[in-house]
Amino acid sequence: MKTMASGFRQQARLAWRRGVVYGLALAAAGWAAAIQGAAHGDPYEIHLQEPHEGGMPARPIITSIRTTTNNQVVVTWRGFVDPVTPFLLQGNRGLRSNGWQTLATTYGFSATVPLGDNATFRVAGPSPVFAGSTECSACHRSAHGGWLQTRHGNALASLKRINMHNNSRCLPCHTVGYGLPTGYKSEALTPDLANVGCESCHGPAAAHAANPFDPTTRPVKELASQLCGGCHTDAHHPTFNEWETHLHAEVNEELVAGFLGTEATSLGRMNSCGACHSGSVRYAMLKEPATTNALSTLMTNVFRLPPGVSAGREAAAIGITCVVCHDPHSKTQYGYMLRYPLFSTNAYNMVTSGTNLVQKGYNASVQVCGQCHNGRGADPYGTARAPHYSPQYNILVGNLGVVPTNAPVPMSPHWQLQKQCVDCHMQKVTVTNPTANNPNHTGHNFNPTQTFDKCRDCHTGQDDEWMELLIEFTQEVTRNKMAEVQSNLVLWARTKAPAALRNAGRVVQVVNGVRVTNSVPELAWEFNTPGSLSPAPAGALSWTGPTAAQQTNPTNGLPRAIMEARFNLYMVKQDGSYGVHNNAYTRYLLKVANDKVKAELAR
Repeated sequence: MKTMASGFRQQARLAWRRGVVYGLALAAAGWAAAIQGAAHGDPYEIHLQEPHEGGMPARPIITSIRTTTNNQVVVTWRGFVDPVTPFLLQGNRGLRSNGWQTLATTYGFSATVPLGDNATFRVAGPSPVFAGSTECSACHRSAHGGWLQTRHGNALASLKRINMHNNSRCLPCHTVGYGLPTGYKSEALTPDLANVGCESCHGPAAAHAANPFDPTTRPVKELASQLCGGCHTDAHHPTFNEWETHLHAEVNEELVAGFLGTEATSLGRMNSCGACHSGSVRYAMLKEPATTNALSTLMTNVFRLPPGVSAGREAAAIGITCVVCHDPHSKTQYGYMLRYPLFSTNAYNMVTSGTNLVQKGYNASVQVCGQCHNGRGADPYGTARAPHYSPQYNILVGNLGVVPTNAPVPMSPHWQLQKQCVDCHMQKVTVTNPTANNPNHTGHNFNPTQTFDKCRDCHTGQDDEWMELLIEFTQEVTRNKMAEVQSNLVLWARTKAPAALRNAGRVVQVVNGVRVTNSVPELAWEFNTPGSLSPAPAGALSWTGPTAAQQTNPTNGLPRAIMEARFNLYMVKQDGSYGVHNNAYTRYLLKVANDKVKAELAR
């Protein structure tokens, strides 16, 4: 297999010089014949699945091979249409240099051919023609003007400063189409293909520029971070490699199921969760923040989804990618092409109801991480469930918890850091001679303990072991204080809660083959869906606390003090840092919570 792939890569390099580009599928049809009906890849895949050097690949990419019951195979690919020269689907039994045979000719992106003895497929097409960024500016003046101010718009100059502007290893990511017959050759011969131009990310656009109204030649709008990963990678700048290891790179499995569910379920999930869990939903909302369109319609319009790809499918495909935080067309006032600032102290608690960002309380002045890492509409007097797993911003800047009115709130100094979250969670490490085993670090794995160098700006003279011990001590103290608050809440539930609440908690289990329902007095203080501090016992079919009506009953419901105490407790729990983000404020929230519960116990 490696020999076959190596042989093809050599052929492909020669073909690029001749002006032909190939997309290869090593998912061999000959193998599929042995398991009739096998499917490889996804015919509806519209996003890059792997990085390609230079950004948007100009060559065709085969996305799926699917055999049919009548001994045929359907090959699907993505690529750039040439108005004159069609794609050629070719097959080769053994990857022999003279063994390629043309099986289909089409201007489309799929072909159905007899399975036969073809072992490998490839799609051939002409080397695409680039228009150059100046040509794009005729219609996209604003985007072009913003791009000119960015580092992308001056990428070749960065090579000149280090005398690497003729280095063939650097040019694919600092110019447009380098290595293709129609791509960048030199600043003198192809000046408009210098720098990371429009077509580096959107693909070759000469055909589109010649006929802007032809939908088949429109440039690509790609949100996947794999696009950026074609250049922002390797030991020198492994931004993509680091991001790929983090949860930002994925859409939560539970949400994927919701996005792909019924139309009503999908739309509901996109409206409530999509803005912070799907890069596609977030981007669509940023394009038209005040839209009154249904979100599914907006998604379809923004992404020009092809038949067979629903808005929910698009939402499920893209995690929190580069473009969620960075604007690729603008040198913003915040630096790093960031859409949002690095520092803010706004009280922010973005609600999850409504169908657009304006209705959700969107505020572009809130710092970049706080856009999603906030309370998400958490309410001290809510009854359904605990606050979302996201109040990190609120803990850092010291708001949203229940504290005495007009009383000074103690704060630790982390909120005053110039870049707040980024200062600790995105620390950079520069290595003298970076290698794959010892690379630079860009901070995009968001690991706050990658290095403690930033910590020592304040914690002067301390080594790594001391810093680790400080974190452990802070978290251990916080957990102990949380346990004390929870223990008092459970004591209140058992001894002071009204009988209606003590009998409201329920666990349903199967015991000796019989379905059994028992009351759980310890849940009297909890939400209707108990939070993670009250995990369900093993094998429980259902696990519920008091209903909303039971909690808010004016006669024998939950006292406001108990609601406020549990809210503070869960705010600290869901923050997840256990005091590291803002130790003084965290301890204060727990003290307020404990005082409130003790007062109820004393009644």
